[in-house]
Amino acid sequence: MEGPPDLDFETYNPTQRDPRRGMIPRAVEQIFSSMKAFNEKGWKYQLSASFFEIYNDSIRDLLGSKICKQKVDHQIRHSDHKTEITNLSIVEVRSAHGIYPLLAEAKRNRAVGETKMNISSSRSHSVFQLFLEGSHEALGKSSYGVLNLIDLAGSERLNESQAHLIGPERLKETQAINKSLSCLGDVIVALSRKDVHVPFRRSKLTYALMNCFGGDAKTLMMVNIAPEQQNYNETLCTVRFAQKVNGCQIGTAKKFVSQQ
Repeated sequence: MEGPPDLDFETYNPTQRDPRRGMIPRAVEQIFSSMKAFNEKGWKYQLSASFFEIYNDSIRDLLGSKICKQKVDHQIRHSDHKTEITNLSIVEVRSAHGIYPLLAEAKRNRAVGETKMNISSSRSHSVFQLFLEGSHEALGKSSYGVLNLIDLAGSERLNESQAHLIGPERLKETQAINKSLSCLGDVIVALSRKDVHVPFRRSKLTYALMNCFGGDAKTLMMVNIAPEQQNYNETLCTVRFAQKVNGCQIGTAKKFVSQQ
């Protein structure tokens, strides 16, 4: 989502637009580019961002250096098509270039660790949120939207990652990752069957993203697979998961513009 591990956002020159930069900087660049046309029509926008990870089914703020090292309680609250996570850092974003210091800060705080399969494995799911608030004074209208860009940690087979041999903490991380992905799969199945009850609350991941799966949202999931023969089992599981997701219909996205 950010780019390759060797892409150093501390010294990154955004004017050069490294072709290896990930989806988050590219998405923010596109939004600021599109805003110019709306500004000419009288719309004014304020953008702000948050960045958090779900580590061992707990929420950790990736934009709070001091907060991240302390035990802070983050509650998930849903109301009026909006999701709020308490005690989370919200940072104003004034330009496309302004996203890079946030990416650098998040990278310093993200939980990573070594396994037998990956020397720098993500041990959490990360969620970047960009909040867009627009207003048109002449028309007396306002709009609000949220872009969620999520990096899901990959599921792990213990006989492949050997996390249990590295240490108990690494094993706990693996179990938490696999459980939350399983819960996500259950949510997708329930939505595809149009069940009355959808088990969003079984994990922090699915509960935090509940509004992403509603009729007012548009959701796109991309999966990464490895072509090597030794990764066949993981690739097969990933493709099966993608097939399950592809069969899920959550409705048509809606645009909300309020009259002031």
